[in-house]
Amino acid sequence: MFDNNSYPRMRFVEAIPVEHKKQVFFYLRDPLEIATAPLVFSPPELYLVTLFDGRHSLHDVKLEFGRKFRGVMLLDEQIHSLLEELDTHYYLDNPRFQQYIQKIQKEFHQSPVRKAWHAGGSYAAEPTQLKKQIDEFYTHPNGAGIPNGKLTKDKSTQQTLRAIMVPHIDLRVDGPCYTHA
Repeated sequence: MFDNNSYPRMRFVEAIPVEHKKQVFFYLRDPLEIATAPLVFSPPELYLVTLFDGRHSLHDVKLEFGRKFRGVMLLDEQIHSLLEELDTHYYLDNPRFQQYIQKIQKEFHQSPVRKAWHAGGSYAAEPTQLKKQIDEFYTHPNGAGIPNGKLTKDKSTQQTLRAIMVPHIDLRVDGPCYTHA
């Protein structure tokens, strides 16, 4: 799949330093949340990943890594293993990723309903619990109070609420502000 003439290219990711047992590692975060798993790398591994910029061949990557780490030579298997892991989880910008993103976009556009992205995190995922949570926003001291709108008995004029446009505020922080929208 990869050879010395390959020019692998990473997608844009964020490298976030984390400490574990007094050692520093880097958590790769995909801001688009397309990657299928988080990955954690040591500093030398992260340096290696930064060389996957589409401008360095794998031959160049090995030479550059050897210069940076004073003669440490990487085996082809080590680089290929890392590339396969990155590719498996869609961190590389390559034809496989492009097919995957096209599939995601197609499914998104064909879906009549948008997935509740933060369900179970920012707000309850289970409908009964979510209704209770929303009701509490209205009765909260900062809430708008229970709505007093009247429903018409004529079902033909009733409409189902399909969306609401409100400021982006984390429900966990200030859910009651949404009740005024």
